[in-house]
Amino acid sequence: MEFPTIPGYTILKRLGHGGMADIFLAEQTSFGRQVALKVMSPHLLRDPSFGDRFLREARIVAQLTHPNFVPVYEVGRHEDFHYLSMEYLPGGSLKELLQRGIALAEGFRIARELASALDYAARRKFVHRDVKPENILLREDRSAVICDFGIAKQTDGETQMTQAGVIVGTPSYMSPEQAMARNPDGRSDLYSLGIIFYEMMVGEVPFAGDSPVSTGIMHINNPIPRLPEQLAGFQAFIDRALAKDPDNRFQTGREFLDALEELEVDNAELVHINPPAAVVSAGAARRSGRGSTTGRTGGSGSRNLSSHLDTQTAVLQPRRPRRLTTWITAATTVAMGATGWWLWQANQSPPLPSRSAATSTSTHDVATWTADLLRRARQAMDQGRLYGNDGQNAQAYLTSLLELAPDDSGGRVAINRLFGLYLEGTGEALEQQDFRRARELLQQASLINFYVSDEELVQHKLVLQEALAANQQQQQITEQRDDRTSRLLDEAGRLLAAGQLTSPLDANAYVRYQDVLALDPQNAAAQQGIVTIAGLLLEQARAQADAGELGRADALIRAALQVYPQHPDLAATSDSVRMEKEALLQRLDEETRKLSARQEAQREALQAERSARQERVQALLAGAEKDLAAGRLDAPTGENAVEKFREVRELDPANLDALTGIEKVAGRFIDAALADLKSGELDVAETKLQRARSLSPANARYAQVQIALIEARDRLQQQAAADSQRTQRVAALLRGAQQAAQRGNLYLPRGDNALESLQQVLELDPGNAEALALRASLLEQVAADTQLSLEKKAYGEAQQAIAALEAGGAPAARVQALKNTLAAATAPARPTAEVPTVPAVREQRKAQADEILASADALTATPYTRPGLFGNNRQALATLRSAAQKIDEARTITGETPALARSRAKLVEKYGKIIALHVDDGNAEAAREFLDDLAASGLGADALARWSDQVASLEQRAGRKGMSISSF
Repeated sequence: MEFPTIPGYTILKRLGHGGMADIFLAEQTSFGRQVALKVMSPHLLRDPSFGDRFLREARIVAQLTHPNFVPVYEVGRHEDFHYLSMEYLPGGSLKELLQRGIALAEGFRIARELASALDYAARRKFVHRDVKPENILLREDRSAVICDFGIAKQTDGETQMTQAGVIVGTPSYMSPEQAMARNPDGRSDLYSLGIIFYEMMVGEVPFAGDSPVSTGIMHINNPIPRLPEQLAGFQAFIDRALAKDPDNRFQTGREFLDALEELEVDNAELVHINPPAAVVSAGAARRSGRGSTTGRTGGSGSRNLSSHLDTQTAVLQPRRPRRLTTWITAATTVAMGATGWWLWQANQSPPLPSRSAATSTSTHDVATWTADLLRRARQAMDQGRLYGNDGQNAQAYLTSLLELAPDDSGGRVAINRLFGLYLEGTGEALEQQDFRRARELLQQASLINFYVSDEELVQHKLVLQEALAANQQQQQITEQRDDRTSRLLDEAGRLLAAGQLTSPLDANAYVRYQDVLALDPQNAAAQQGIVTIAGLLLEQARAQADAGELGRADALIRAALQVYPQHPDLAATSDSVRMEKEALLQRLDEETRKLSARQEAQREALQAERSARQERVQALLAGAEKDLAAGRLDAPTGENAVEKFREVRELDPANLDALTGIEKVAGRFIDAALADLKSGELDVAETKLQRARSLSPANARYAQVQIALIEARDRLQQQAAADSQRTQRVAALLRGAQQAAQRGNLYLPRGDNALESLQQVLELDPGNAEALALRASLLEQVAADTQLSLEKKAYGEAQQAIAALEAGGAPAARVQALKNTLAAATAPARPTAEVPTVPAVREQRKAQADEILASADALTATPYTRPGLFGNNRQALATLRSAAQKIDEARTITGETPALARSRAKLVEKYGKIIALHVDDGNAEAAREFLDDLAASGLGADALARWSDQVASLEQRAGRKGMSISSF
């Protein structure tokens, strides 16, 4: 399988796959630790919002430093892969734990941890919005950790990543406000936690419809289900946790946690003392009649907590029989009228008459029929045929009789007798501990309970039901105890054989035998096992004494005394060890005096060493502070703050000044990285940022600055793309200019001539040498053509050429000389020459104005490109201002004309497009720059008012926007 390549990580295997990202188990090579690496799918890069969501999740988790939230080590991007590195949690998910089975005490612990984490998140103004067992992972110590913040939200933030009115979350665990697509707060997450707590107790979620929509409606409308009887003490807590109105729930995770702890204390025996018996599924619990499923239409199939507890078997209630006429109408018959009455076979029960037969059957016939049924019932009871599926039994005969004649006294007496026989059989079955038989008889009694008029019998049935439940419960407890005793004895035997007599603390033979005696105080095997342990301890004590290890021998004797004080070898072993100890003490007395002298000398040497080390530490700290002040952070070698702080830590690992100093150095590198980032030195910034991480991997500012660095690199790539587009545009315009010059289109026609193309090139690239050289050559050629036009007296052509020279930037003296020549050539030959007519003057001015407007339109049509990270808009603004000046110049020549209005409209439209571009980008500064320039030009008052409102609104939003790079 091919995995992505992420620098600094070795991917070992895939842990999971989702619609947005893959999760891999990887080794972070710099620390040699296993991490969970979340990598966003590359195809999602086509939509920038997915990258924003990914970075947003990293920002959220970076701000949640709580032991029950998954910590993020690093976030970054390599090529087409966004990734973030998190703690690897090998314990699986809460969903898997629920499927295996969970103890009630552990369920309380997990709920406490989750409540603490959600309280912390809510205080930080974050709501998770998808709290469910799949998103709760477990460490190896079984502590719970909340993960997956892909749809989490900051409650006081302005950014809206999710479309309004969209339902977010998992239907089975979402709150009513989520189901109604309203904005949730921290109380919504606490509702989801209440669902999880309910599921841990009962084994299924309280609301599960046929579809996500129906499930959401159940959250909104359905009442909160009632808990099983043995968990009824938790109902008030569940009612508050799952209240429909958020104001009626726990308002904070702290309130939830306090109430949970109080609930645990009040039910300590139920939570901690009752041993977790064999765990059964919620479905099995329902099939056996345990608990209540009121208000539930489905389940998760997970194993529950309530199934650990013994419950009372539910009793089927009898169905009230219908009225006589209804039964007669619905039944079938084999004969019509009295004639068919005697067609019954001797071994068959009489069929009931049909409607037509009933109307023709006399009262005498019915009496005969009921008498026969009563006879058959008595006979069946005498023969022990009380019930069955063949219809040939007392219960079938008597219920048929009472359906025909509900008030028949013989039938009533007989069914009371049958009911009594059921109860008598139940009592005998209970004495024989045949609980299956007892349950079967009670079920049959329940089917005829309606007909029984003897209240004492009914009450006796209730007593027997309670006795059956109690016996079943006791049997289950006994079986569980015997099973646990057997397992404990087996384990104790293995530990005894392995030599684990009284240690380790939680896995030794003595503890296991004590566990057995706690369940069965008279258990002979456990009692003998304890005697054996005491004997083995005494044997070890004697062996240790022989080896000279008297302290160890004494400890073993004390252990044997604690295990079994009556052991027959205890006194002799104690005396033997005591005498060995006294002899040893005499030998040690002299050694002690010698040792004291040596120890005193060692103390003095140690004190001298400690003082020298402390002096060295102080000198190093002082030197490091000087290096820090002088900017010598980690260079030069031997004279920098990092080396000195690290040496201090080698001498004194707990030295707070050294720890703080290294944090200061890391902070300096982060500050320097920020400065380089602002000045555009991205590679230098990244190098310094990596130095900071190597010094302080957990620095809270590191992830924030790294995200800013990634965003800066993205902007730089965008600028490079824009520069490439501008270069391609310049090359295309130069080719167009050369081709137009070859065709002779030096300055005409408008929109397709060499000089206009060159003007556009110079607006995009003012210093382009090729464009400047070609323009100079073409202007020289146009000037020569102008001179020829003057000589040929083609004054109109000459005037157009002079305008082109002026617009193209020809030397002013040259242009003025040609203007003077044209003026002289067109001046009157005689002082009394005729004055040009008004139409001729107007036409001349119009032509002049058209040339100027053509130049203005060419400037307006210049393509606009965003300046990029390190550019500015000065050239674009200068181009637009030049166009505005030419339009104003044309207006002074001809006044307002349709052509002038069109040129002005084009320029105003160009301003509007550029302002709209920056408004869409959220660049308030650039949008304001062009808006102010438009206002200064005096053009487009209506457009100015429209864009002013939009830019002002953008500036207000920008003022409230979140963290900028300077706030790091």
